[in-house]
Amino acid sequence: MDDFEVLDGGKNHSSIQRQKKVLSVLRVLMIVLIFLLVLFIFARLLSNNGESQELTAAGGNYIYEISGDAVLDMQSCNGGLAILTSNAVIYVNRSGSAAYYNAHTYSSPAICVSGDRVLLYDRGGTAYRIENEGGTLLESKTEQPIITAAFGAKGNYALAVKSDTAQSSLLVYNRKYELTFQWQCASEYIIGVDLSPNGKSAAAAVMSASNAALYSRVHLFDLSADSALASYDFEDALFSVQYVSNSRVAVLGESVLSYVTETERTDALTYSSVSNRRFSLDAASGQATILLAKYGNDSSGELTSFNAAGEAELTLNLSEAVTWLSATSRYVAIALDGRVEIYNMDGKMVGSVVSDEAAERILIDGTSIYILSANGISVYGVTAHITIETTVPENTTVRSDPSASDAAVSTTAPPPIAAFTEEGTTITPAEG
Repeated sequence: MDDFEVLDGGKNHSSIQRQKKVLSVLRVLMIVLIFLLVLFIFARLLSNNGESQELTAAGGNYIYEISGDAVLDMQSCNGGLAILTSNAVIYVNRSGSAAYYNAHTYSSPAICVSGDRVLLYDRGGTAYRIENEGGTLLESKTEQPIITAAFGAKGNYALAVKSDTAQSSLLVYNRKYELTFQWQCASEYIIGVDLSPNGKSAAAAVMSASNAALYSRVHLFDLSADSALASYDFEDALFSVQYVSNSRVAVLGESVLSYVTETERTDALTYSSVSNRRFSLDAASGQATILLAKYGNDSSGELTSFNAAGEAELTLNLSEAVTWLSATSRYVAIALDGRVEIYNMDGKMVGSVVSDEAAERILIDGTSIYILSANGISVYGVTAHITIETTVPENTTVRSDPSASDAAVSTTAPPPIAAFTEEGTTITPAEG
């Protein structure tokens, strides 16, 4: 069983006895204030040293300033964002008024989010930790390198690791960080895992070769049993497995979108492997959205969004290349050249953001959409129609990373921006 250390998040309290003289009290308070001020300045200037630190949010157009190239992943977390970079997990709330920076030294970091907690793991390494915006809750290591992971709604989590005695192993831990389930995959390599919303089941996508041909397979487990309840074979590679209910799993592959239970498999959509360009699987609603290129041409495509029952709810024919896709059960957002468009499930475009700064990532969270561009993250209502006319103020800088030194800054700055409205607003930067 893995070794781990649970970190106590409690606060140490000290008290100062009441002084007899007012002058003594004032002296003590002055010393404390100076000490806190020094600590604050030091924390702001301190470069990345493996410790957590609080950051202030950026102003202007962005709720948070960060180089788009520095962001490896960006997921909804506790009403805000968990942003993964090569050396930290950064927590930012919707207004950007507070941010928490938790550094890491992982070589190939990846995250899974459940509620207000994040599972950070080193893909190909052995280290992982569980944390939230208050700090690190657990630090641990596996005996073998981690392949992939999943974080369940009930607080349990799964790790797929390499194995000395098999090709790979599936390890499931409960909310108390105790190992409760282990499965050895004798001849297949685990490429994807997920946990059911009630925490009682697990799904694993595996890959192997037979007669010189690659194949994939999905195994479904009851975590109280020792062996798989059901297994399904697929001819091509699989990208993702995700529970859309306690008993139903969406399987997205190179050439198929399928739904499986313990008793049946239903293929909702089949397609050529070369046509699959973008996809989105929304964990909260089970919505699966796929963008397929027409005739092998990236500049034209067909987008289809399926509900948790595997029923197509929306189809859009597009004549432009889509650079990013995000979808929920209510909205689908696509990033195009110079703009982001948001559609409801009736196919009506309900919102848009037009800007000469390209969207590198987009993320719908409820009725908000986060947009990551070259210099930072913005947030708007999904039904807002915004046009941003950008200019670059002189002598301004944006750090490519919150811990970077002055020698590692970009000279491109975000434009100031006013508040948006629900209907066609043009936003012009303020002078000065």
